[in-house]
Amino acid sequence: MRDDDFPRNKNRNLMQLINDENLSFKEIIEKEQSVDQSADLYEVVGELAGSPAIKKGIFQSLKIVDEIVGIMGYPPKNIVVEMARENQTTTAGRNKSRARQKVLEDAMKELGSNILKEYPLEGANLRNDRLFLYYLQNGKDMYTGNELDINKLAYYDIDHIIPQSFIKDNSIDNMVLVSSKANRGKSNDVPSSDVVRKMINYWEKLKTANLISQRKFDNLTKGISGGLTETDKAHFIKRQLVETRQITKHVARILHQKYNTDENRPTRVITLKSALTSQFRQIYKLYKVREVNDYHHAHDAYLNGVVAQALLKVYPKLEPEFVYGDYQKFNLFKENKATAKKNFYSNLMLFFEKDQPRVDENGEILWDQKHISMVKKVMSYRQMNIVKKTEIQTGGFSKESIQAKGNSSKLIARKKGWDPKKYGGFDSPNIAYSVVITHEKGKSQKITKDIVGITIMEHKNFEENAQKFLTEKGYINPQVVAKLPKYALYELENGRRRLIASATEAQKGNQMVLPNHLVELLYHAKHYEDLNGESLKYLIEHRELFDELFETVKQFAAIYTLADKNLGILENLFEENQDADIKLTAQSFLNLMQFNAMGAPAEFKFFDTTIPRKRYTSTKELLTATIINQSITGLYETHWKLGE
Repeated sequence: MRDDDFPRNKNRNLMQLINDENLSFKEIIEKEQSVDQSADLYEVVGELAGSPAIKKGIFQSLKIVDEIVGIMGYPPKNIVVEMARENQTTTAGRNKSRARQKVLEDAMKELGSNILKEYPLEGANLRNDRLFLYYLQNGKDMYTGNELDINKLAYYDIDHIIPQSFIKDNSIDNMVLVSSKANRGKSNDVPSSDVVRKMINYWEKLKTANLISQRKFDNLTKGISGGLTETDKAHFIKRQLVETRQITKHVARILHQKYNTDENRPTRVITLKSALTSQFRQIYKLYKVREVNDYHHAHDAYLNGVVAQALLKVYPKLEPEFVYGDYQKFNLFKENKATAKKNFYSNLMLFFEKDQPRVDENGEILWDQKHISMVKKVMSYRQMNIVKKTEIQTGGFSKESIQAKGNSSKLIARKKGWDPKKYGGFDSPNIAYSVVITHEKGKSQKITKDIVGITIMEHKNFEENAQKFLTEKGYINPQVVAKLPKYALYELENGRRRLIASATEAQKGNQMVLPNHLVELLYHAKHYEDLNGESLKYLIEHRELFDELFETVKQFAAIYTLADKNLGILENLFEENQDADIKLTAQSFLNLMQFNAMGAPAEFKFFDTTIPRKRYTSTKELLTATIINQSITGLYETHWKLGE
């Protein structure tokens, strides 16, 4: 390759070369990766790099798109692809806290600090960013060097080194704890050169002790070399828009090549970062509480479409940055330089916060605060299509633990010819699927319905000759009425739904929907530990709403959950704890959402009392229920009443 003598082009790695818009590698690779339209979708997805779980999700997503396009009758104008982030589970949170503790313990030894002796980490909630920053800064203000009071952390400011007017970056690498943001110097730039000269020696000590990263140090000290450059500001746009994960690019590529050709491109495939939707939710207080139900998935999909369309209207020149397949890239650096006076390169989402409408040069309204009323209306719809993928189970024949020898007829031989009565065996055979059958019973040969579980071990024999298989099991003149895989859905009185877990057990199949003000209550219940105190204050001022929330949970449970014994225990506990600490109440009500949650029942704690799971071990009601077969989108359904 010819050396063009530009320093930035020397010694580049492979990824830098193949993503250079001025070179032809990217286009060549794109052509080589093109999808054969006649290829089987399973085959295309199967060749992608990624775990089986990710591939399964991708395949399901592509099938959903196919079905919607089939219903519409023409290709969509836009498809927005957002790859969800990993769930922030309680376990993940605890692991995060432990990891932070290890970082601090090692770093303080290097620094020679006594702060951990004065304020031990025992019981400290290091998931809290203010507290973690306090320790990372060795208890000092990062802009003045003055001591901070660990008992007054809520009164200090968290300042963003790269201002949020440029990018929404709430990582520890971009945050410092200070007594006042005013001490940074200019509010629309990195800390001033005066601050840098005063604090750089201290920051270097923190960096040497691994209390701040090289990236954080570099951003803190940018002020001494003139602050943020135009190139920096252009880079912030890319960070907000450009999805770098390969798996997202693969999905976008498959969709792009499925619906577009070189000559005709009716469909824009937009890859959007999940952080943008999160920002939109925060701006308009569209609270998400995953514990309530599964509607948040549909809400996120809808909001991705709203945000993507708004961004494309407001920033049309940025379309090539996040619409797949556009090679004529927008020159971020040149555009930023040309429009610097207009502050073009700011946080992309700031226009959502403005009261006045965003209009183009022709006076067309691109975004208006009135639009949010429609968004909130859609978000309030109580009906969503929730489809649980049905599965015919495969894998091991039974649990792996070996049971002692005995006379039990339920034991499965460990090997062919090994009598379980002599050698022991496996129990609890795994069920592949269930079947509803009719058979004759008793002297009167009465036609009776039953549910039979077909084990993974035996399902081949069953499928070869179902009648022979069932006859050998002792059924007289058996006939198969229905084959029901795991998670098959059925409906009973008052719209009560259940999912089949096995021939002998069911799961809850309804989704509880709460009004917006109760979702807001639970959102604050989830954030009561935030050191700014806003959520805790909200809970104290709206404590009476927990009465309404409990009544809503109780009414839903009486119709759909049907766990009267547990409901009685819950009522007594709530009555006894009317004056309990608000934090305990908050956590208890978050846990309470498990009581009515769709899916397998699970135990949970309510006011420090363990509520056992209510198992639905009688599936006889299925025999007179309505079986609901759903397409992958839930837009097509067939209802079949077994009793008729």
